Amino acid sequence: MATFDVVTDVATKIQTDGHGTLGTDLFKGPLRAERATAPLVPRIAIFVSGAAGGLPPVGIGGDPNRYRSAPVLVKIRHAVQATGRALAMAIYNSLADGTLSGYINVDLDGSSPRFLRQDENGAYEWSINATATR
Repeated sequence: MATFDVVTDVATKIQTDGHGTLGTDLFKGPLRAERATAPLVPRIAIFVSGAAGGLPPVGIGGDPNRYRSAPVLVKIRHAVQATGRALAMAIYNSLADGTLSGYINVDLDGSSPRFLRQDENGAYEWSINATATR
């Protein structure tokens, strides 16, 4: 059975499309608290993580080697609400354009990024839920 790393693939697409830089303001893994000392985690940041659980579900035709789907979660944190919303929407549109290399489809949950909350430091957070099929 072929394996793939949807977290790395989505993070790479976000970087390629100019929305962040891996290791600077774009991170693989769950949302982390803002941190001004090493390891630095800026207030304005993007986090890409996979969902916990077993193997991705078997797709079309029941053949596990034919099509595989995997969930991915993108979280965006920004200090300015309007700017953060625009960044979240730009990332959403990048994923919706259907050009995730090596994948036949990316399904997005909802018609736009989902606003989550304003955190204890005053930063705003959004999420994008997607399923990538390869």
